Parts: sequence; structure tokens; C-alpha cells
Amino acid sequence: MRTPLAMMAAVAIMATGCKKKPATETDTPVDTDTEEPTGDTGESCGNTPPVLANLAVANNSSGNTVSLAFTLTGSDADGDLHEVYYDLWIDDAVDGTVNTSGPAPLTGGPAIVTQNGNPVDPCSVSQGVGLTITLPIDGTNIPFDTELDFAWKLGDAVGNRSNALAITAWTPKANGDDGGPVDTDDTDTDIPVPTGDTGTPPGPTGDTGTPPPPPGPTGDTGDTGSQPPPDPTADTGSSDTSTP
Repeated sequence: MRTPLAMMAAVAIMATGCKKKPATETDTPVDTDTEEPTGDTGESCGNTPPVLANLAVANNSSGNTVSLAFTLTGSDADGDLHEVYYDLWIDDAVDGTVNTSGPAPLTGGPAIVTQNGNPVDPCSVSQGVGLTITLPIDGTNIPFDTELDFAWKLGDAVGNRSNALAITAWTPKANGDDGGPVDTDDTDTDIPVPTGDTGTPPGPTGDTGTPPPPPGPTGDTGDTGSQPPPDPTADTGSSDTSTP
């Protein structure tokens, strides 16, 4: 965290808000005097500081205008956010924190909260206040394509300031495109391609062709032990049976 950047910038602001609910509601007739006070009546709403509850940022570049849009959402118990002010610090030592103890380099307001196109009554806005601030990026006071910490405070109609909230954001590029590192990750090639031919599963090892013929019997198979048939012309040793 370092001393915030000094800067000068012309900002555009727009405020919206919800009217404070009355403490009680009765059927008692109201004063029918239609005379309206003009300007600030100096009415004291109280001395409660506003609360900055949420902070968001987006690239708001359009055409030749490069800018960021910040949306601040807050509330104030005493209702005097009918006029809204802001303070902004910018820090180029990005760590999510900004030193806001000194005077803010950039302040602005009032943004007048309106309803149906007309300013709301003093002390009537206590909750749901949204302040949209368009911050130009000119490349000189605020650099292009740079990561920075931005810290904001809300101010109410009597000068009380809220807590500070910080947000880290990249400023747009000079052409209005989003700033920040270029994403080089190509998700189409994230699936690894196997090496080699995987179409045919590998066969078993060794020769799996025609099995060899079964081995023959061992030893000499020429003589099976059977006797040859007798020769009818041979002398069988029988007695002479010739007829006398």
C-alpha cells in the first residue's frame, strides 16, 4: 500500500434511492397547506454517517470514450442521503488496500436523489441508495490497461463520510477493450492426443496362428503286436489227408 495516485478527472454521477419509511402511519388528516419550501431549509436530519455496503465496477467504454463505471450502494439511518457525495483514492501498489487517511485526490457531488424526475424531500432517503459514477480513463491521469486499487467513500448531505471500501480492477485498453492479461488457454486442445496408432488393440505376444500338429507317439510304431494272417499255401504241419 502506497500513497494514492494524484489525479484529475471529470466524472458523471447518477443517484437513485428509496424514500425513508415514516415512523408511524395514522388516519389523522394531514396539513393541506400546499406551500413548498424552496431550496435547502437547513433542516437537521441527524448526525449519523452513511454506510457503504457494496462496491462494483465494470468497463463502461463506448465509442471514443474509455471509462470505468463504479456502483456504490449504501444507506444512512437519519435519511440525509437525499444529497450524495463521494471520495475516491487510487493506489497503484495493488494489494487490495488503500490508505484513505488523508484527503481524497478526487471528490464529487452532490448527486441529487430524484423520484419521478423530481428531487426527493430532505431527510427522506435512508436505504437503498445507489450511486453510479463514470470515471474517464485518459491514459495520463489514470493509465490504460493497468491494474489498480480503487477506494471509495459515500458522503451525506451534512458532510458525514461513510466507511471506505476498496476494489481491484484493470483499466480498459486505449481502444476501450478490457484490460488485463490475455487469456492464451485454448480449451479446444486441452484433451491430450494419444501417440501411435490406437485403432487396433495390441495382439497377444507370440505366434497365435495355426497351432502345430500334435506330436506323434514315441518309439517304433511299425509293429503293433498283431500276427499276420496265415498263408494258405504254407505247410501247416497237418497229417497227410490225401485220398488213397
